[in-house]
Amino acid sequence: MNGTVEAENNMYMLYEAANQTPVYEVYQKLCKFRGNRNIDYVDFEQKYYRFYHGNSEPEPAERIPSKTFSDLPEDILNYVIDDLELVDKLSLRKVSKKLRKTVDNHKCKNSSVLVHFEANVSQIELAMNYITYSDGNGKSTYDIMTRSLDSDGDMKMKYKEKPRIIEGEHWELLIRDLSTFLGNPNWKFYGVLWDFDEGVDEDRLTPPDREYVENNSSPGLHLDDSIH
Repeated sequence: MNGTVEAENNMYMLYEAANQTPVYEVYQKLCKFRGNRNIDYVDFEQKYYRFYHGNSEPEPAERIPSKTFSDLPEDILNYVIDDLELVDKLSLRKVSKKLRKTVDNHKCKNSSVLVHFEANVSQIELAMNYITYSDGNGKSTYDIMTRSLDSDGDMKMKYKEKPRIIEGEHWELLIRDLSTFLGNPNWKFYGVLWDFDEGVDEDRLTPPDREYVENNSSPGLHLDDSIH
C-alpha cells in the first residue's frame, strides 16, 4: 500500500471513528470501495480503535503527508456521502466551500418533510431523522436524532446536541437550513407540511419563497400549510 492510499484510508477511518461506526462495518465498506478483500483485518482493527479512542496520529508524520477530509479524492468523498443521511449531509456541507459544492452536487431523493413550530422550539422531521432547534433554558442549540435499522432489523437511535454557531432565533435557523436543501435541484422531495402550534405568531415567520422552492425542487412538490 503506497503512502497516498494509506493516508486516504486513514482519513476515511478517522471520519467513521468520529461517527462511532462499528469497526467491521467500516472494514467492509473500505474493502468494497478498494475492491480488495485482502486488507488485513487485525491490523485494520488495531489502527481503527486507536482512531476511535482519540489517537489520530498512529503513523510518523514523515511517512504520511498531512491531509484534511476535504483533500480526499472525489470518488472517496462521494462514497462517504452516499452513506450519509440528509441531516449529516446538511452538517457536512457547512465544513468548507469544497465540501459544500461536493454535497450540493450529490443527488438524493427523500420523502415528505414536516416542519413544526412551537414558541421556543422548531423542528424538521424527515423519514428517519429529526432536527430540533431550541432556544429554551438560556441555550441556543440544535439536536439531531437519527434512526436506523441494525443487522437484526431492530431500530436504533443516535442523539446529538450541538451549539448553534450562527446567531438568530430558532425558527430563523430552521428556515435557513430548510431553504438550503429545498432550493437544491439535486435534492428531491415529494411534499412539505407546515405545522404551527398554538401560541405561535405565524406572521413573524418567513418561510422560503414558495415560487422559488417549487421552481427549484422536485417536479410535483406540494407545499401544505397546517395551523392548529
